[in-house]
Amino acid sequence: ALVARVRAARHDGRRVALVSMGTVLTSDVAHGWNGRPKGADGQFRGLTGRELCQAAWAGAFDALGAALEHEGALLLLALGSRPDALGDLMPPPNAVIVQSLPQVDVLRAGVDVFLTHGGQNSFTEAMANATPVVVCPGFGDQIINASRAEALGVGRKMDRPDCDAGMEQEAAATYRVHVAAALERVLSDPSCKAAAKQVALELESAGGVDAATKVILSQARQSEQGLLYCARNSGA
Repeated sequence: ALVARVRAARHDGRRVALVSMGTVLTSDVAHGWNGRPKGADGQFRGLTGRELCQAAWAGAFDALGAALEHEGALLLLALGSRPDALGDLMPPPNAVIVQSLPQVDVLRAGVDVFLTHGGQNSFTEAMANATPVVVCPGFGDQIINASRAEALGVGRKMDRPDCDAGMEQEAAATYRVHVAAALERVLSDPSCKAAAKQVALELESAGGVDAATKVILSQARQSEQGLLYCARNSGA
């Protein structure tokens, strides 16, 4: 049903925006939803996963919200499993809010911008489908992929705010504004789409599963040969 709505929106000349902050930030209570990153001093600081997600979602509502259901962009938001995820946020009428969705199928149907946490799967799926991105990373590989998005020219990164204790509300409000601006910039910049198309072509020509399997097996054989050589020459 969601894929059909995407196709219908595109047929009607509407833009389509996909928003998902992944599963760890939204479902892992201790490390994701209620977790904060550690600063250089080893102390927890900055926004929680909840504050980060809600600020990003709010930015999407600000940039893409419309007064009526069938006006403006079709905004698809995958919240995750938490029933209270939105908190006090009120989604606009043109937003479709779900716990989860068939992300690859939606991307294949055609998405103009993907606001994502930048996990490896989501980032690769976006690139394979030539989809410009705004990356709001939480931690880990998401941070690397956010920087990669800007280096490739396929979108913008919005780094997780690193604010002092007591400044979280102000930092979240500023982040919301910046996310909205980033979405508007990516949608209005044709170079992001052009770069995403180029990356998609490169991924398509890389050989897929067959090529990856050959590389893995080749590396495994080389590692095995190296271990045998070391064992024979170690004097053991």
